Amino acid sequence: MSSAFVGIIMAIAGYVQANPIQTDASLMSIRSLYSLIPAIIAILIIILLQFFDVEKQLENLRANESIKKMKF
Repeated sequence: MSSAFVGIIMAIAGYVQANPIQTDASLMSIRSLYSLIPAIIAILIIILLQFFDVEKQLENLRANESIKKMKF
């Protein structure tokens, strides 16, 4: 799926594999795919993790673990 995404972005930017010299748009898309887009995704993940309550999830996991041990 991610390969398809990269291929679509490169096709839109005008990347042609046979060309020894790429257009400015295709070079910019390559740079964006390897730097800008991952940075944006990382920032979004950090923001989303701020809303994830790790302590509450850990308590739930421990409670479920103790229930499973009691059944056996």
